[in-house]
Amino acid sequence: MSAGNSHGHNRTLRNTVSELSDAAEEMKDEAGASIGTMADACSSQAAHMAETVRDLGTKAGKAARDGVEQFRKQAGAYVEQGREKAMDLEHTFEDQIKSKPLQSLLIAAGVGFAIGFLMTRGNNA
Repeated sequence: MSAGNSHGHNRTLRNTVSELSDAAEEMKDEAGASIGTMADACSSQAAHMAETVRDLGTKAGKAARDGVEQFRKQAGAYVEQGREKAMDLEHTFEDQIKSKPLQSLLIAAGVGFAIGFLMTRGNNA
C-alpha cells in the first residue's frame, strides 16, 4: 500500500466517522425533540383528565345536594300532611265527644277499665 493511498484511505475513514457522528448527533436531537413533544402531549392529556375529574366531582356534589334538598322538601311535605291528619282526627274526636258526651264517657271508662284490668293481671302472673 502506498503512503498516498493510505492517506486517502484514512481521510475517507475520518470523513465516514465524522458523517456517522453528525448523523448520531442529529438523531439524538430529533429523539430529544420527539420526547419533548410526547411529554407535552402527556402533560396536556393529564391536565385535561384532571379537569374532567374536577367537573365530575362538581356534578356529583351538585347532584347529591339536589337529592338531599329534594328529600328534605318531600319529608317536610309528609310531616305537614301527618300534622293535618292528626288535627283532623282531633277535631273528629272533639265533634264526636260534643255530639255524644254520655257515650264518649262510657267508652272512655270502659277503655280505662280494660287497660287497668290488663295491667293488674300482668303484675299478678
